[in-house]
Amino acid sequence: MSVLLIVLLLSSIAVLIGNNYFISLKRASYLEFQSNSLNLFRGMEFLGKKKIMQEIRFNPIISNNNSMFVNNIFLEDESGYIFSEIFDASTCFNVNSLVTKNDGIFTPNSNQIKSFKKIMYLKDVDDIDTNQMIDQIIDWIDADRRPRNFGLEDYFYTGPSNSNQQYADNRMFYTLNELKNIPSFRGENWPHLSNFLCAYPINNFAININTLTKTDGLLFSSLFKELSEDDADYILSNYPESGFKDLNELYMSYQDITFGELYGNIAFSSNIFHLKTRSKVEDFEASSSSIIYFKNNNNSYILSRNYNGI
Repeated sequence: MSVLLIVLLLSSIAVLIGNNYFISLKRASYLEFQSNSLNLFRGMEFLGKKKIMQEIRFNPIISNNNSMFVNNIFLEDESGYIFSEIFDASTCFNVNSLVTKNDGIFTPNSNQIKSFKKIMYLKDVDDIDTNQMIDQIIDWIDADRRPRNFGLEDYFYTGPSNSNQQYADNRMFYTLNELKNIPSFRGENWPHLSNFLCAYPINNFAININTLTKTDGLLFSSLFKELSEDDADYILSNYPESGFKDLNELYMSYQDITFGELYGNIAFSSNIFHLKTRSKVEDFEASSSSIIYFKNNNNSYILSRNYNGI
């Protein structure tokens, strides 16, 4: 009986040691996967930037049928794979475009304000709420201490009524989530508005209308004073795959549609892209998301990186 008890005890110890060894081995494999994935993601960013640069250098028009959007970057071996997809990141309203920067000073951009107001109007947002959003965004970005009519400055954010004590940053927004610091974007307004907005800290942002899809009618309509959402939907549903080279070509193709004054900054190419990468090695998976900005054809920057599963 004593022998059986000893054998049982030794078996339990062996199982415990085996489990600990297996966990340690799994942890070591995962740490190696982490390190390799980070290097692979940086390598895919390099390949992505090179591919984008070739396209925008030799193609004055970037549309949805461009090869960089159609052909993914894909690498594979016996242990796993990694692949990247490229998307145009200019198909949104950049909240930082509500201001312009001249000699280091941020001032309101009247045309972009009109475009933003039209988006809010089409989304049935009250005028007062819209004005609060605009003024609070501008006050958060600009360096002066004078609140706009519906704006807020440091005394509000540092006051006793605000549980999250902070200062207005006096800079552009770097991520869309930073808008949650602003009272007018809290609560019900956020979920149904955030899909149309983005936050890129650049001055020369323009929406590439050649990469809008039929689901972007509201955004397209906001770029022109008199363009209705129904007409915008119609245009995007019948948009040529090759896109348009300029506004005149767009107007000539839809002569029976009234566009009116141009509100937003539009382009027929793009200088900002979204690179999404996924990798899998055996049982481990990870993903990354990078925003790549091309200041010109030769200089590119990573505006933001986000790694998941690492």
